[in-house]
Amino acid sequence: LQQQLLWDGNGNGNGNGADRDLSNNSFSGIIPNELAAITTLEDVNLNDNKFHGTIPSGLFELPTLFSLQVDNNFLIGGLPKALSESTSLYMLGLNNNNFTGSIPDSISTLKTLVAVGLNNQLTGSIPAAIFNMTSLKQLYLANNNLSGSLPAAIIQLENLEQIWLDNNSIEGPLPSAICSLPLL
Repeated sequence: LQQQLLWDGNGNGNGNGADRDLSNNSFSGIIPNELAAITTLEDVNLNDNKFHGTIPSGLFELPTLFSLQVDNNFLIGGLPKALSESTSLYMLGLNNNNFTGSIPDSISTLKTLVAVGLNNQLTGSIPAAIFNMTSLKQLYLANNNLSGSLPAAIIQLENLEQIWLDNNSIEGPLPSAICSLPLL
């Protein structure tokens, strides 16, 4: 994709597929499974609603889905296992929900991911696999219960422009490699 998508929700599709921007409403209930039947779906923005339950796994199987934003809802459970099925996801916003558990190593299969927001109630350490996501420009892991150290492998994120790790329990020395990232 030529355009840069930002967290402010101004990312638009390329005009060839379907976009669903239903953000900033008071929609409630579960996210309908029928969204996954829109095979040309590119951009789903359900931010700032009152959805609960889980994200339909079929969304991650859509071949053209490049942006999924469900920030500021009441979604629960672990991060969706089907997340690793996505082949074109460019932006993933799951911030400010009630996701729990650890960040799965399978997140590293999202090779096209440029921006990821996982501000929730996640635990465990930052998986080493996340540092294989070399397209990543924005990594938002703030306000979780993450622990352990920040590995020197962060140097592999050569395109990283922004990283948020505040309000966790990360400890140990700050890797000097973070100072070598050219865009950070």
